[in-house]
Amino acid sequence: MTEPSEKNSLLKCARIASLQILIALGLLLMLEGFASYRAAWKKINWNARADLRPAAESIHTDYDPLLGWVSRPGHYPNFYGEGRDLVIEPNGARRTPSDDTIPPSLNVVASGDSFTMGYGVGDDQTWSAHLERKHPALNIENLGLGGYCLGQAFLRYRRDGVNLPHDLHLFSFITEDFHRTGRDRFMGYGKPVVALKGDELVVENVPPPRRRHSPIFQMRYGNAIQELHLIRWLTDDRAARLEARRAEREKNVQRVARAIFKALDELHARHGRTGVFVYFPIESDYSDGESSGWRRWLREEAQINNWHFVDLIPSLRAIPREHIRGLFIQDDVDRFRGARGHYTERGNEVMAAVLQDELRRRQLLPPQ
Repeated sequence: MTEPSEKNSLLKCARIASLQILIALGLLLMLEGFASYRAAWKKINWNARADLRPAAESIHTDYDPLLGWVSRPGHYPNFYGEGRDLVIEPNGARRTPSDDTIPPSLNVVASGDSFTMGYGVGDDQTWSAHLERKHPALNIENLGLGGYCLGQAFLRYRRDGVNLPHDLHLFSFITEDFHRTGRDRFMGYGKPVVALKGDELVVENVPPPRRRHSPIFQMRYGNAIQELHLIRWLTDDRAARLEARRAEREKNVQRVARAIFKALDELHARHGRTGVFVYFPIESDYSDGESSGWRRWLREEAQINNWHFVDLIPSLRAIPREHIRGLFIQDDVDRFRGARGHYTERGNEVMAAVLQDELRRRQLLPPQ
């Protein structure tokens, strides 16, 4: 039989051993934690610099539970620089000022992103304003908005644009709008994702989450935070699921785009309107072939489905190289942050001219 003193001695030894194991584990965790913090500290970007001017959309838009953001009616003088006003009409469209003395005979809605909106130029210098001046019979409602993808432009037209009186709908986009379609955020802002369930279009990630972090915070500390093992442990599974979902969405962008174009075509037919899908160029399209696959695919779809498809990239490439830089804003000086790369006043005028020629060729404009 074991004596009580021997039992106490064994229990004491067990407690000491357990305590030593706990201390050793604690030291290991502290060491692991220190290594994690040290790695995170090294990832802090102390030289991060962000242009702390707010994004333009944060000034002239409101949060929208369907679209993520939508234009707020108002007058924003000198918004993009001296003499470059931004006016949002009560119906949410950007103003296209005109001195026409004759009443218009064709009402038009223009949908799209910042290139349609006319980011960086005044109300009277957007391509839609130029087109309206070149063809006085037109009255154009400009529903373009910065950061929009194909899905958002489609959702805005389906909700807001379809109710505006119009005969012609110009649904406009650039190559980047296809890529954005599969993403649930843009520059830190939550956005809806138009996806497919079977053959049916559905809207996911609604209402979109509001923005939480400033650009400088994300630039300086974003990578460092992801180095912390605790953060990885808490977020790895969720991050993996989100990444898999994003990858799946991006893989299906072409199918979604086809469904969006078909849905628009059905909307046009239902309301007795004519729709035109307009592919606008960016500066790199002059020599870069990234857009080629999308343009070829859309040209084939348009032929199969009898859609009006206008591709303006060949028109850009027909312009002498020495004139190209003058069509695109080369820096943000005296304009709003993010204006670089958009059309200059001259660029918008040129795009309006080539678009007018294409619409005339298809006999979609009334005679002047």
